[in-house]
Amino acid sequence: MQSLIGKQLRSLYDSVLVEPIPDKLVELLLKLDEVGGDSPSGVDDGEHKAATAGNGEGSKPQ
Repeated sequence: MQSLIGKQLRSLYDSVLVEPIPDKLVELLLKLDEVGGDSPSGVDDGEHKAATAGNGEGSKPQ
């Protein structure tokens, strides 16, 4: 039974991989790229380091 479910899930997943991305989603992603710049999160690395300093992230004081 598990083998059959696995085969069906793989088949479904493979069919999703070859589907084209909807135009509206492509347009949204392009707009987000324009607004967000190069950083995937939209936050500059320097800004991220400054924003996370003191909250336990990053290097610990010695």
